[in-house]
Amino acid sequence: MTATPATETTQSTGTTGAYEPTDRTVPSRSRDRARYDRETVHSILDEAYVCHLGFVRDGAPVVLPTLFARVG
Repeated sequence: MTATPATETTQSTGTTGAYEPTDRTVPSRSRDRARYDRETVHSILDEAYVCHLGFVRDGAPVVLPTLFARVG
């Protein structure tokens, strides 16, 4: 997987550039489709107001529809 490197943080404008991929944010399937640049991530988030948070609890999958907003 090739990820775009993250850039420095500035106090006045926040972080610029790409988000840093981690073990928790790199998908296990279709890794070549993952994007970490802020423009792409923000455009995906700005398309809708609902996201689905999925996790496993006590061995069973749980999915919570959630409203969200992006500030900035």
